[in-house]
Amino acid sequence: MKGYMTRWKKREEPGQTHIMDYWFDHRIEKAAYWRTKEEAEADCVLFNNLPISIPSSQGGIHVCKGWQVEERALGEYVVFCEAPFILTKTGEAEVSQKTPTGYKTTMDSFNPVAIRLLQHEVHAPDHTNWGTVTCDSCFEQFAFGPNRIYGVRGIKTADDYAKILEAILSNDHKRGQDHQNAYDLGE
Repeated sequence: MKGYMTRWKKREEPGQTHIMDYWFDHRIEKAAYWRTKEEAEADCVLFNNLPISIPSSQGGIHVCKGWQVEERALGEYVVFCEAPFILTKTGEAEVSQKTPTGYKTTMDSFNPVAIRLLQHEVHAPDHTNWGTVTCDSCFEQFAFGPNRIYGVRGIKTADDYAKILEAILSNDHKRGQDHQNAYDLGE
């Protein structure tokens, strides 16, 4: 899938100022643009040399390469790459330059769980992935799903658990708290 770069920003949190976040959209009209083809091509070279990684729709992490320029309108050049993007509700996908380094903790739960994408503190290898939920306030993304063996208890569906996670993320912002790297979505 084509992902047009829409914006980028250096993280401002202490200890993470070396990390850049990037946003993509599959719609060309949402893309950031350069005034000349030469400027856009020069930034494509830069992007090809950065480890811009995304959570892959095929599982794992994908490093974006093969950046190209496309003329959107007269004097408007956009850049894109083709990659296995996971689309959010808004059509946008946040990605980060952060390179994976391994996990410090394994989350063990019989319940469905949510794990923040593009962090390498916590993982849940015993759980399957139902999809991704994006926080409406800060655009952090979380993969969520049930335990591979135990599944779910009761009649709750993936949509029910997505709504539970959305409520948790919203409450974090209401309380002025940072999101955790993992959440247990149990009853």
